[in-house]
Amino acid sequence: EALAQASRATLPRFDRTYVASTVERSHIAAYGIQAQVIENAVSLSAETPRSNHRVGPANLLFVGGLEHPPNSDGREWLLRRVLPQLDENLDWRLDIVGRGASDSFQDLARRSGAHLQGWVPDLAETYGAADLCLVPLRFGGGT
Repeated sequence: EALAQASRATLPRFDRTYVASTVERSHIAAYGIQAQVIENAVSLSAETPRSNHRVGPANLLFVGGLEHPPNSDGREWLLRRVLPQLDENLDWRLDIVGRGASDSFQDLARRSGAHLQGWVPDLAETYGAADLCLVPLRFGGGT
């Protein structure tokens, strides 16, 4: 309810409102707010290389703004609690893509064996090389 009140009070002040999904658009439409949907998705073409049936470690991927609190919590939980429990016989590589890695997180990623790539201009190839995308969110919402 607090979010609904804030939305009703704040959004009419803006000339344009953008949301990330049709669900979000329908929620704020109930308040009389018109919004345009800009989906936050990566489009992979048929020509995008995929990692099918290759030899080597499983490529795990996390993509997100690293300063965003749900992402920050999730990535820390992934590195501190999940990765140490993976079977030691499992051959994996974790790539972390996104802006805003603090010095302490860079150190944690290094100690955990993760590869911190930072910002990547074109995610299509990054997603195409992944075997599994991880979304370790424990709170938050959106798309």
